Amino acid sequence: MTVVGDDAGPVGDGVVGEIVVGGAGVTDGYAGGPAFPDGRVRTGDAGFVRDGELFVLGRLGDSLKVRGRTVFAEDLDAVLGAALGAPPGRLATVLGLRAGTPTVVVHLEHPRPEWLPRIPALVRPLVPEATVHVVPMPAGTVPRTTSGKPKRRLLWRRHLAGPVPSAPAGLTAGRGSG
Repeated sequence: MTVVGDDAGPVGDGVVGEIVVGGAGVTDGYAGGPAFPDGRVRTGDAGFVRDGELFVLGRLGDSLKVRGRTVFAEDLDAVLGAALGAPPGRLATVLGLRAGTPTVVVHLEHPRPEWLPRIPALVRPLVPEATVHVVPMPAGTVPRTTSGKPKRRLLWRRHLAGPVPSAPAGLTAGRGSG
């Protein structure tokens, strides 16, 4: 296992990059055998190594760079879940750019009414320039993988395919709104 930068070269201790794993147990079975000439697989996960210990931060595709800092959807899920007292698995955050604007879409399954107006103010310190959309959903409707993780890319594609969500006052916050 190693962590690599954008140039695919190893990064130093404590530097965030993409986690790369290797070995016969990892690559056997891909396309009938080792599909990668050097026996390594780029995982798509961001992380860093410090003092020999690996720290996994989240999926590279499920993040947004804000003022030179990467914000991961999993981190927003944790912050929102803790602040709202939402049970695990009741929300799924997706991040991206919509028309060049940083955008955060928070999907909440069977939310309590008092959670909804609080979300933009909870997101703003972590993603200050983002437009925030809150999407209440019936229980059990956030699409999930077989391991129970939210299918964030599917949720983002759905967001992009639909009209810009409209919501009651306080549920959609644009940049600079307060």
